Amino acid sequence: MIRLGSLALLVLCIGGCTVSPEQQVSRKPPSSAYGGVRPMPCYSYFPSSVYFAVDSSTLTRSAQNALREQAGVIACRGDRPDIVIEGHADERGTREYNLALGLRRAAAVRDYLIALGVAPDHVRIVSYGKERPAVSHSDEEAWSQNRRAVSLLVKNAP
Repeated sequence: MIRLGSLALLVLCIGGCTVSPEQQVSRKPPSSAYGGVRPMPCYSYFPSSVYFAVDSSTLTRSAQNALREQAGVIACRGDRPDIVIEGHADERGTREYNLALGLRRAAAVRDYLIALGVAPDHVRIVSYGKERPAVSHSDEEAWSQNRRAVSLLVKNAP
């Protein structure tokens, strides 16, 4: 049986992340530019979606790790792209509630990226609530994939 600490160390080594284990556990992002993460090659994978629990806009540890990777990719780009963050919800609840929840989710992602050093004037948020599901089935598996925030890199306007 692998100990939790060993597993966390393995994940850090595999991911090539320079964030210390103490920073990994912290709920607050590091204050240095781009979280002290090494800018990744611009061809690196950009993890565009993060997922949330039911009725929540709290970032999970997995979401925080994905956002650190996003910030690293953004840091390496010379053109400093604009980022649009879309907030989404599952189909349960009213349209108004889900629009507000999607907005809170997008804002949580925006705030975390800004805390990692992404320029605030390059980040916009929008909520689609339950209007644009990733999966159209009505079961827990589909709902869990629809409770998300999606970050999109867009070209700066000239």
